[in-house]
Amino acid sequence: MTSRTNGGIRWTKHKKIEEFLDDPLVEEIYGLFFQVKDSPRYIAIKAENLLNEVFYICSKFYQDNNPEEHLGEYAQEIESDLGWHYASDLVMVIAYVVLGNRSRIPQKIQRIRNAIKFHYQQIYYWSVFCEREYRSVRKKSERVKVINFQDLAKMTDKTIIIQVNNADINVNSPGNQIIQQQKNDYIREKVNHG
Repeated sequence: MTSRTNGGIRWTKHKKIEEFLDDPLVEEIYGLFFQVKDSPRYIAIKAENLLNEVFYICSKFYQDNNPEEHLGEYAQEIESDLGWHYASDLVMVIAYVVLGNRSRIPQKIQRIRNAIKFHYQQIYYWSVFCEREYRSVRKKSERVKVINFQDLAKMTDKTIIIQVNNADINVNSPGNQIIQQQKNDYIREKVNHG
């Protein structure tokens, strides 16, 4: 469906929703879509079709030398593709987010983003999707590695406690119970497992 290159977004084929959710940005957009699905108008479009349309239109922006000059045509194409008058509002707002979450934004893409903002910032979806911070695009080398601390604790035969926001998480305890502590306190007891 898409290619994560600095050169642009290339839409190559219809993608299933599971394939989209590999991307943290799309996962967040997907969650926001379900927040607005029934408000202010009921949206009958499937999330999969919506996301495919977003990436399709973004790829068209990259192919066009002056996409901002054809914004109205793109809006009509979206409406025709998805069969709903307000679909262009939602797709354009999400496209604005997707285009802005790139590691490099070419001038023509910045121009189309400015045009989208000018025409769509007063609609309801703008405040939901555009007035928030999104996780940046990550390179593959920056992916987070997940460590199973319970397995590590068993291998080392030690109690492992992780401190997060003044709460200690004992990874050896059943259910990873969170033990509240004062900011500078520490756990003095070793948790026994039976």
